[in-house]
Amino acid sequence: MRMRTVSGAIILAVICILLTAGCATLPDQPAPTTEPTAVATTVATAIPTPTPIPELFPDALSPGEKFVYGSDETKIEMTVRGGYIDEYYEYHDKDWGRDGQVDPADGNKFLIIDLIVAHKGTKKEIGAPYPGSVFVFFEGHPYPCRDERAYSDKSLVNTQWTTEDYYGGILHVYERREGLLIYEVPESLTLDKAYVQAHLGDGITPVWKLA
Repeated sequence: MRMRTVSGAIILAVICILLTAGCATLPDQPAPTTEPTAVATTVATAIPTPTPIPELFPDALSPGEKFVYGSDETKIEMTVRGGYIDEYYEYHDKDWGRDGQVDPADGNKFLIIDLIVAHKGTKKEIGAPYPGSVFVFFEGHPYPCRDERAYSDKSLVNTQWTTEDYYGGILHVYERREGLLIYEVPESLTLDKAYVQAHLGDGITPVWKLA
């Protein structure tokens, strides 16, 4: 009888232990942490202000403005009256008595300028600038005049101002010479972006605008 009582007490104790364990409070669990969501930010990029291209010849003379150089004896007055653009130019052959036409290469056109040189000094005769010393500048590039017309017997026709070529050479006192110079230039050339520069020696290089 005593053994049953002991066994019952042990069984009862085991049941109480199990019940006590089931009712035990679990330890607090740490709250889940939430990682902050990265927010994409747009950084404004400053747009650089374009740097203006400086004018190639800021002190260029206007069309028709006179440039005077030399001493009292050798004084020369030089003027670029202006220029015009043409897709071709025409000439009259005095030897053959017929007209002809000259076309530029593909992608080019002709710029024709009128140049006037006058001897204003006292010396009997002086040398006028030659055509090869007068250049056209466009976008920083120099263009020489066409020299196949030097001392040609073919006179220009249907031109502005004059039909004579400018050829330089000797000028007698008070003599004035006017003539045209022809340049083959890119189709993109415009008069407001073109300049004429003469190389007169001793570092003298006057420049004219064409518009």
